Amino acid sequence: MIAFADPAEIDLCDVSDLLQAVGDAWAPDEDLLVHEWAEQRRTLSRKESPGCPGPWRNSRAPYAVEIQECLSPDHPARTVVWWASSQVAKTEVGNNFVGWAMDVAPASMLVVRPSESDARKWSRQRLRPMIQSTATLREKVASGGGREGGNSLFLVEFLGGILFVGWAGSATELASMPIAYLFLDEVDKYKRDVDGQGDAIAQAKQRTQNVRRAKIFIASTGTNEGESRIAQEYESGDKRRRWVPCPDCGEFQVLKWKQVQWEQDVEEVEGGGTRVVRHYPETACYVCEHCGTCWNDAQRWAAEAKGEWRAEKPFRGIASFHCWAAYSHFVRLQDLAEEWLDAQGDHEKLKAFVNLKLGELWKEPSETLDPSDLRSRLAEYPAEVPAGVAVLTAAVDVQKNRLEAAVVGWGVGEEAWFITHQRLHGDPELPEVWAQLEAVLTRGYQHESGATLHIRHAFIDAQYKGPEAVYPFVRLREGRGVFAVRGMDSRAKEVFTQPKRRNKHGVRPVSLASWSLKDGILPRLQRQHPGPKYIHFCQPRSVVDGMDANFFEQFAAERVVQERNGHGRMERVYKQVAERNEAIDLTYMNYAAFLFLGPAYTENLPYWLEEVRKEGARARAAAGRPRPAVTAEQDEDPVEPAGFVMNW
Repeated sequence: MIAFADPAEIDLCDVSDLLQAVGDAWAPDEDLLVHEWAEQRRTLSRKESPGCPGPWRNSRAPYAVEIQECLSPDHPARTVVWWASSQVAKTEVGNNFVGWAMDVAPASMLVVRPSESDARKWSRQRLRPMIQSTATLREKVASGGGREGGNSLFLVEFLGGILFVGWAGSATELASMPIAYLFLDEVDKYKRDVDGQGDAIAQAKQRTQNVRRAKIFIASTGTNEGESRIAQEYESGDKRRRWVPCPDCGEFQVLKWKQVQWEQDVEEVEGGGTRVVRHYPETACYVCEHCGTCWNDAQRWAAEAKGEWRAEKPFRGIASFHCWAAYSHFVRLQDLAEEWLDAQGDHEKLKAFVNLKLGELWKEPSETLDPSDLRSRLAEYPAEVPAGVAVLTAAVDVQKNRLEAAVVGWGVGEEAWFITHQRLHGDPELPEVWAQLEAVLTRGYQHESGATLHIRHAFIDAQYKGPEAVYPFVRLREGRGVFAVRGMDSRAKEVFTQPKRRNKHGVRPVSLASWSLKDGILPRLQRQHPGPKYIHFCQPRSVVDGMDANFFEQFAAERVVQERNGHGRMERVYKQVAERNEAIDLTYMNYAAFLFLGPAYTENLPYWLEEVRKEGARARAAAGRPRPAVTAEQDEDPVEPAGFVMNW
C-alpha cells in the first residue's frame, strides 16, 4: 500500500526545497556550454593534436561552435548529427562533449566505437590524454575512484557519474543501464546486425529512452550511396549546411568541390577537342560562383569564420549538420587538388577522396562497360609500339583449345597501349601451342623511336591446366620475368602475394586479388580522353591479331553488384554474366604484371621512357653506318639483345 501525507501537515517550504534539489540534480553545475567549456578548460596534448597542441581555440573551427551549442543542455535538440569529412575535428567535438559532461554536468555516458580495437585506441589516445591534460577532469576522475579505483580502458568512474566505452560489434556492450549522454562515432562502420539482436545504433539509442534530458551525438564520414547510416541520420534532421560570404562580392554560398580550380596546360587532339597535359595544383583556389573572384586559403578561412548554418527542413528535435574539408582551417586547397589528381584511375583512392575529403557518398560507376565505346578507341599507331611507351608487359589466358596473349605498353602517368592480342590455337597440353607463345614473348617489338623493346614481365593464368601445362613452361623462366598466376575473387590492400619457396612443381605462383585489380582497371576503361591512366587499343595489323568485335564484347561479360558479406556489410563484387571474359582477365593481369615490376619502374616511367628514346637514337645512328664485319664463328653464335623475358 502506498501511503500519502496529510496535506495539512506538509510544509510548503519543504516542498520548495525538494523541488529545488531535484532541479539542481539535473542542472549543470556551472553555466558553461560545451564550446565555452572547451575554450576555457581544455588543453590539447601533443598526443591528441601533434600539429596544434595547447589550449582549445574555437577560432580554429568556427563551424563547430553551433554544433556544440546544440549539444548543450539548454538547447531543445535531443539528437545532434554531424556528417562530415575527415580533418574537420568531428571526433574532437565529441571529445569536448564527453569532457564537458564529466566536468560540468556529470551523469552516465556511453561512447560507442566501430570495433573493440577502435574502442581501445580511442580510450588510450583520446580519452586518457584529455583527462591528463585538463586539470578539472584530472581532479574529478581521481576523486571518483580514478587511480585508486577500478577504472579501465572501457570504464571510467568520476565524481557524479560513470563513462562506458563500448563498440558496435557486441550486443552486451550496447545493453544494460540507462544512459544520459551517448556519443556514436563513425557509425558508417557499425554492423547492421549485432549478435542477431538488431541494429547497433538502435540498440545504443534504446539506452537513452527513459532519460528525459538525454543527449545523443552521432558523427561519421559517409560511405556508399544507398547504405550510409550517417546520411540516413542526417536526412532525419533539419539538414543544416554552412554558408560563407565571398570576400569580394559578399554573396553567401555553400562551398562546392567544382569551384576549386587550378591552372592547366591543354593541347589539341586528333578529331577535335583538347586534353589536359599538365596540372598545376599549387595554383588551386576557390572561385566564387557569383562574381568569379578567386579566394586563396587565407581568404577562404576568413570567409568561413563569418559563415552561418542554414537549415533546409523544419527543426523537430534533431539538429543535423553537413560539411567537408574545404571548411577546415587546417586544409590547403593545393593538398586537395594533389590528392584528387593522384586518385584518378584508382578506384579505391578515388572512393576514399570522395568519402573522406569531399564528405560525399560514393556512387559506383556504371555496372558494365560499353563495348562499342571501347571499340571506337581503335587507332593505327605510327609504329608497332607508340612513342609514349616505356615498358612492355604480357598476359596469357589458358583455354581448353587455345592460348590468348595480350601485350601492353605502359607510359608516363600509367597511360597504356594494347600492342597486340593473339589467339594461339592448339591443345595446351601439347608443346606446339607453347612454341607459338614463346615466339610472341621473346621477339622484339619496334618502338616509334627506333628502339627495340622486349617484354619485361609476363603473367600466365594457371587456373586451368596449371600443373599439366603452365607450370612446366614457367618453371625454367621465372628468373626471366615469366610467372604463373592465380586470380582470387577478393579485394585486398596487397594485390599480389608470392610464396618464398617453390611448390612441388618447382614454381612460385603469384596470387592476385582480382577484384582489387579490376577496381583499378574499370575507371581507366571509362576515361574519355587520352592521358594518364587511359587505355588505347591498336588497330589490328595482321589476320592473327584478335582485337576484333568479339574481343570488345567480352568487356561487358562482368557486372559490378552490391552483396552483403559474412559480416553484414555491403560489398562490391564482380559477377560474370556472359560466357567469355578473356579481355577483362588479360587487361587486369597486364596491370598486375606492370605493378609487379615494382617502384623502380612504376614510379620512374619518365626516366625509362628517356632511356628508350636514347636507345632509339643510337639505333637510328647505327643504321646509317655499315655493319661491322664478323667472323664465321661470331655469325654462327650471334649476341642476343638484352631483355628479361627473351634470352630463353
